[in-house]
Amino acid sequence: MHTGRIGHPLNTLHGRQPVAPSRVKPAGQMFTSVGTFEMPPPRSLTEDEIAGTVRDFRHAAAAALEAGADGVEIHAANGYLIHQFLSNNANQRTDGYGGSIENRIRFAFEVAAGVARKLAASAPASSSHPGIHSTTFSKKTWMICTRFSFAHCPHSVWPT
Repeated sequence: MHTGRIGHPLNTLHGRQPVAPSRVKPAGQMFTSVGTFEMPPPRSLTEDEIAGTVRDFRHAAAAALEAGADGVEIHAANGYLIHQFLSNNANQRTDGYGGSIENRIRFAFEVAAGVARKLAASAPASSSHPGIHSTTFSKKTWMICTRFSFAHCPHSVWPT
């Protein structure tokens, strides 16, 4: 899992700024070893960095299996990076990863497809917590999530 914009440079080895789909500052504070601070605005990922992050998810899944795990879960909920790409409040991109739900779901699909290809016989799962309401999705979104075989989509995606 990747926390995306939820972080602080003081909690990284080299003082790195958090990254996210867009430069949208998260609300709240982050505990660090030297105190509690407002979370800074993240740096927007470039398209090359997005591709690298997809590769990182594939590598992490392969490493988990090599270390003896029976399978992997792609965590796409609770405000982590994949959820940030899906969210219309955290994702304000105007390229192929933002705007329409078809574009916003692209990163999640690329991660799931990349992990599935890497693991071959294993079946990755995407988990989203039913209590997440930070995005407004329509019935069309539910159909897209189902088509891409995500195990769960946020409660706000469920048709009403």
